[in-house]
Amino acid sequence: MRAATAAAAAAILALAPCAHGASAAPGRPSVAFPPANARLPAVTQCYVIGAAPPGATNVWVDGTSVAVYRTGAFLAMVDTVPGETNTLSVACDGGPALVRRFFVAAPPPPGTQAQPPPAPFTDPDSDPRVKKPWTAWKAKPNLFPNRVQPEPGNGREIAHLPGGFAVQGAEISEPAGYVCVWLGGRSGFVPRARLEPAKGEIPPRDTPAPDVSQGFAACPQGRKAAEIRVLVDPGHGGPDTGALSPHGWCEKTANLLQALETAKALREAGFDVRMTRDGDSFPALYDRPHDAFAWHADAFVSIHHNSTPPNKNPSKERYTATFAYNERGMALAAAVQKRVAAALPDVPDRGALEKSLAVCRNPAVPSCLVEVDFISCPEGEEAVFGDIGRRRRVAEAIAAGIKDWAGL
Repeated sequence: MRAATAAAAAAILALAPCAHGASAAPGRPSVAFPPANARLPAVTQCYVIGAAPPGATNVWVDGTSVAVYRTGAFLAMVDTVPGETNTLSVACDGGPALVRRFFVAAPPPPGTQAQPPPAPFTDPDSDPRVKKPWTAWKAKPNLFPNRVQPEPGNGREIAHLPGGFAVQGAEISEPAGYVCVWLGGRSGFVPRARLEPAKGEIPPRDTPAPDVSQGFAACPQGRKAAEIRVLVDPGHGGPDTGALSPHGWCEKTANLLQALETAKALREAGFDVRMTRDGDSFPALYDRPHDAFAWHADAFVSIHHNSTPPNKNPSKERYTATFAYNERGMALAAAVQKRVAAALPDVPDRGALEKSLAVCRNPAVPSCLVEVDFISCPEGEEAVFGDIGRRRRVAEAIAAGIKDWAGL
C-alpha cells in the first residue's frame, strides 16, 4: 500500500482512453460497446455506445438517426439475433460507416430445465459423496478466499480460516472441488484449492471457529480522526479495465481519479489514509481486503463506476448506490451513501444495499463499495469525467459520511 502523490494524480489521464472496443478512422464514429468480436449472452437487444468525430452532428446506427450528446457521445438500443454473428453499422454526416461484428449466444432449447441443486449434506458421515476417511487439513494463506459455507459455494459463510488453521475434513465427489470440514460441531465446505493436507493429529470436530474480528471495532466512535485508519481502494486497474464509457474511457481510470481525490479529502479531514493502488496496477481481488485486515484498518471504501448489462439502456438504469455485505459494512455504507446522494442530486439514489462482493465480505473491517455513477451512460459519469469540482464534491461527501459514521 502506498500513499497517493500529486505526481501520480497528474499522470492519470494518460492511462485512457482504452483501446478495448473503440476504433475509428478519421471522419468515422468510434464504438466502445459492443467490442469487436464480442460474445454476448442470449439477448434480443443490446446497447451501443460510442463517440462521433469532432464537429459531427448526426449519427446513424443501423440506418436509424440517434442523438449526439454535447460531449460527442451517442447511445442506441439495437435488436439482435441470438445464435448468430450480428453486424452493426454506424455512420455520421454521410461519411463511411464503421462496421462492427459480434456474436450473440443462442437461448437454451425450449423445455430445457436448469440443473436442480444437489441435495444438502444433512449427514456427512453417511453421505456417499463424502470421500472418507476424515483427515487433517490446513488453510492456505490469505483468509478471505478461505470461506467456510453451509453448502458448497452457497450461503453466508460460517467462518474464515486464517492461514495454517487446521480442521478435520474430507473431499467430496459432487460437486467436485470442495472439502467438507468440521467447525464448532457442524459441517461446512471450503474450496479444495484453499486447503492442503496436514500431517499430525486430526483436529476434533468441535474445534471452535476462529474469531478473526477479535481486536477490530465495529465502529471507531470515541476516537479522534487521526486515530482512525481508512483504506481507499480504486476498483479494477492494470489489465482489468472495468467498464467503458462511450469515448472509450476506462472505469479503472475514473475509479483512480475519484479515489485519489477521496484520499485527499480524508487526509484533510484528519484521517490516517492509505490506498490499495495509486497508479495503473492491479492488486489481486482478495489482496485488497487482506490489506485492510493486515493494516488493522477501521474502514475500507472501494470506489467504482457502474455499467449496465448488454440488454439494458444505460440512460434508464443510471443510479448511485453503496453496497455492503454484513452488519458492520452496512452501517458504514448507509452513512456514506446518504452524503454521496446529497452531493449528486441529478443521479437517482438507490441507497445502501446488501450485496455479496469479495471486497465487502470482510468479517473484521467495516467495508463498503461505492458505485458513484454509470460510466456507460453518455449523460452520466463520462459527461463529467474531467470535472474536478464534481470529483471533489463526491470525495468530500465520502469523507463526511465516514465522519458521520465515526461520530466526529
